Amino acid sequence: DPNTSFGFPAADTFTIDTGGSEALRITSAGVVVVGHTAATTSGASNNSNFNIVGNIGSATGEGQLNLWKRTAPSADNVLGQINFCGDTTGDPGAVIKGEADLDWDQGGDTSDHPSRLTFFTVPDNSSVATERLRITSAGNVRVPDNGKFTCGADDDLKIYSTGSVNYLAGDDVRVVNNAVSETMAKFIADGAVELYHNDIKRLETSAAGVTVTGTLNATT
Repeated sequence: DPNTSFGFPAADTFTIDTGGSEALRITSAGVVVVGHTAATTSGASNNSNFNIVGNIGSATGEGQLNLWKRTAPSADNVLGQINFCGDTTGDPGAVIKGEADLDWDQGGDTSDHPSRLTFFTVPDNSSVATERLRITSAGNVRVPDNGKFTCGADDDLKIYSTGSVNYLAGDDVRVVNNAVSETMAKFIADGAVELYHNDIKRLETSAAGVTVTGTLNATT
């Protein structure tokens, strides 16, 4: 097959050609390039030791990396996994997994592929990766019990569940209707709880009790 070969087109550079075109290159800097003849394209900086570029000769071809399980997976089978390692032990510091959420190809339907993504990190004083976040086949974003969604540089706002109690925690929390920029409620640390109607405060708690602005109607 004369149009398939390997060669050394430059100092300390190794290439493999298939179909008469270069398919893989290892540069003198140790950079592996798949699908292009150079480590960088169109002036892009080279910040990676491994580059997958769109099809040779096609400016619009996208690069793809496939981690492929060759048999139809059962529920919870791992389809592919990326490990981020930091020393000679090979223990990962972080892991991303693609997994089957349920059995694939149920009832012979080869277009039935329910899957999820799970993200793991290793806590301090441990070498075992622990699941921190999951995106299910239904599109739900889930964190385990006591895992927290946080906002702010100092984690000022926290949303989490202990498994038995659900929390929205923060020093000063305001509920706003973004569509019309109206305040609906305020929860102030060591202070009042305020409720609003049409952006006007109607109820406020205080150390002395409750203040109602307007008419208080009771049905019983």
